[in-house]
Amino acid sequence: CFEEAGTMFYDGTNIFINPYDTEYKSFVLPNDTSLITLSGYAEVVLEDIVCQFSYLRNFTVTNNMNMTVRNCHSKYAMLSDGFCVDNSNGNFYNCTSFKSKNDGFNIHNYGISNFYNCSGYYNYDDGISHHDGCTGVIDGGEWHHNGKGGISSPTHGTRNDIYNVECHHNGYGIYACSDH
Repeated sequence: CFEEAGTMFYDGTNIFINPYDTEYKSFVLPNDTSLITLSGYAEVVLEDIVCQFSYLRNFTVTNNMNMTVRNCHSKYAMLSDGFCVDNSNGNFYNCTSFKSKNDGFNIHNYGISNFYNCSGYYNYDDGISHHDGCTGVIDGGEWHHNGKGGISSPTHGTRNDIYNVECHHNGYGIYACSDH
């Protein structure tokens, strides 16, 4: 990979990309679902990644035991969520989601997902929403100009603690819903 242009290599820890043209600092990965899909890992660390213009979702992380996601940004998820987090445990720091067709951050099923100083804005449904049996913390961040809710957590069986957030110009600032 290090000597041949147009190759990539995963060593079990890192992904190395050797582009054809060294002038470019960003890459477009054609995909009909998500730009990044990670499932079934004991540990995941994502840092300083910007994903944009996916067909469905930018980040799909499912069934992962221990995730750290830091300074990752989603822009323009065409048909669904910026970040789809299902059945996973993770801490997200300083992440943003902008202009997702559905939610900026969409959390489902089970797991503990904590968001520290993350923000969701101009998403067509919610900035962030927890569903089903998941739990977590939303501490800080700005949640604005989302179609329905800035923060739509807790909903439908989740348990969430919310601290130090700023919500404005949403359909609802903080939207909570229960089936019980």
